[in-house]
Amino acid sequence: MTDQNDTLERGPREVPLRGDSLRPGEYIRLRRRAAGFTTQDVAAAIGRNIVDQADVQDQLARLERGEPELATASLEGAPLGFHDLVDRLAQVFALDGLVYHALVGLADNPGLPAPHICRGCGCTWHDACQVAGGAGCSWSDADPNICTACEAEAGQAFDTLRSALADRDPEPGNLGLFAVAIAAIGFAAIPGRALATFALGAF
Repeated sequence: MTDQNDTLERGPREVPLRGDSLRPGEYIRLRRRAAGFTTQDVAAAIGRNIVDQADVQDQLARLERGEPELATASLEGAPLGFHDLVDRLAQVFALDGLVYHALVGLADNPGLPAPHICRGCGCTWHDACQVAGGAGCSWSDADPNICTACEAEAGQAFDTLRSALADRDPEPGNLGLFAVAIAAIGFAAIPGRALATFALGAF
């Protein structure tokens, strides 16, 4: 993250952070999606053959869903547990292994301090999004639970949805769905591109 909103990270916040912490698998899923990869893409990048790729994809799905790791999973003849998988994932897309392990510790001890993570893309202070001009993102002034890159993407999605509605006949059902979509932008920090795709397909 840049120093633009450094007070949001270390000083008093006008908007409190969400008290619930992400699960380790949720963090991995956010970082994977932010990089634009499917689980199949990741498996193909890590596994050298069909059998290894199948184990990687299955183990990754379990990790993201918060299910127990598959004890029989292997990669290149060696066991592939969650710890080994996360090390491999970090070679495919940007993620912070320290953040992942901190979240694992939180699952066992909820009293530990939670790392500050964007709920839209999973970026952190030390793993910022790269925005126009090569600068890193910062925390949103309106909601420190998301970064400025996700905030901008959500704003673009809002404009796209508004333009789409302007070209369609206003129907009560559609307007209700539009309201739900806008609420999701503001309160759930859903990445803008995914939200726009969902909402446009529903109208």
